[in-house]
Amino acid sequence: MKKKFSWQSTGFVLACALVHPTVANAQVATEGELQIATLEIVGHVPSDAFDRGPVADFSGRTFAIDVPVEEVSFESLSCRPHWTYSQRDNSLKVTMPYGVASTYTMLRGPGADLNGAANSAYHFRPFSCALPPTTESEGVNGFGARVTITHRKKLVIGFSAPADPEYLRWSQAVTPDEGRALSQALVVRYSGSIESWGLGGSIGCVREHGKATFTSPTETDETLCVVKASNLRVDLIDTRTGRALPWDPSENDGKRRRRR
Repeated sequence: MKKKFSWQSTGFVLACALVHPTVANAQVATEGELQIATLEIVGHVPSDAFDRGPVADFSGRTFAIDVPVEEVSFESLSCRPHWTYSQRDNSLKVTMPYGVASTYTMLRGPGADLNGAANSAYHFRPFSCALPPTTESEGVNGFGARVTITHRKKLVIGFSAPADPEYLRWSQAVTPDEGRALSQALVVRYSGSIESWGLGGSIGCVREHGKATFTSPTETDETLCVVKASNLRVDLIDTRTGRALPWDPSENDGKRRRRR
């Protein structure tokens, strides 16, 4: 019998350090709270067609979340801030990706109904990502040929961003020793306030399923959950000094200046 997958069964929950807010900081939403609320939404199994599932409403609460910048990897490439170092020119580079949750090309997921975005595309800045271990099964095509199918699952949580975001980048020439120390001190700080999508609360999700084929035997299940944010700031911080490092000028900056 195939074991049913549950996000709650992964180590992701253990990684979500729950910080119960005190009276003094009750209005500040923590990363752990947002992760747990998302997991409850994604993991809910409706009892019938009338069961809307859990509602996570963080309206009016602020947030300031620090996410460490990781060395680039398959896991961090699309859903976490990451750094690379080039020994050729001694440059340390940081990239902050963005994502798109489309209610036009993807299936509506649990949680709030995403609404209000142009072309049904909801841009977001990811701050949390879970990739459970891959599993395998055996598949057979119509001619009896057998192939091993790899199953990959992914859960990404992000804050809604403006309609025309882009990858944020920062770079600086450093010696290997300077780069090693700096890379361990960098965090990306997300700050702003949380609103509601409307009925269903502040967190809405979409899902995308990629079927395996004989020539590409990988089945993917990706869930993208977007927390509706306003006044979103994304700052690169050197925690040794507390100083914000300016992002490199973007291509859009040049386009905007030329239009003025």
